[in-house]
Amino acid sequence: MIALENQDKKLVGTAKLLSNTWKIYKEHYILIFGYVGWLLVPFVIHILVSITFSKDIIKISYFVTTIAEIILALWVSVLLISAVPILKRKKVRHLKKISTRSWKLIIPYFLTSIVFGFIVAAGITMLIIPGIIFYTWFLFAETVVVLEKSSIRKSFKTSKGLVKGRLLKILGQYLCGQIVIAFIFTIFIVLAYLALGPLQGVSFEMMLKAPPTLIGQAIEYILTLVFLPIIVIFETLLYLSAKESK
Repeated sequence: MIALENQDKKLVGTAKLLSNTWKIYKEHYILIFGYVGWLLVPFVIHILVSITFSKDIIKISYFVTTIAEIILALWVSVLLISAVPILKRKKVRHLKKISTRSWKLIIPYFLTSIVFGFIVAAGITMLIIPGIIFYTWFLFAETVVVLEKSSIRKSFKTSKGLVKGRLLKILGQYLCGQIVIAFIFTIFIVLAYLALGPLQGVSFEMMLKAPPTLIGQAIEYILTLVFLPIIVIFETLLYLSAKESK
């Protein structure tokens, strides 16, 4: 029988996790944007190619920049995960070496993500409930493989151990945090389109129905980059809370 809850273990509350997430983000946004800003490079290159060259060149550009974007996204994710415990302890001077180290962790992080996806997909294929349980059990596997530098197999085992006895609590905190972040992100997207509509001479409804313009794509991409670190910080803080309370 799966132990879903153990009331003896205390986790940091969801509101506190969100507050701490915002605190780290606000205090170190320049550093964080310095990391995330690298993801703008392939996007800008593709935009410039799209407005300059032929369709054949654009297709090649899309393929190359997509690959570059995936690699950079993995690197930035590893960087942010590695940085959170350091920023939480306010030891900014210790950040100097993580950029180089993060490149070495890209492959383990990527493979862990792939395995995680397969496991969750297999669980959902059986029934939705097993998929949710597997997702929560192994929620921290990617974080563990980065922060603990564990093997892929051990990272899944460690993640399951951290969740054991408090599955519903951790799942609830994770979902609540993600819903709050997604809600705020949606508000910013809507406000951006409301502001963009009059500038382009179209209504908000027309903008929603029509394919996104180049400006619209750029705004969505930039807002995604702004919110990406918030998600990573929150998930990493949830992991640290689970680890410290175990």
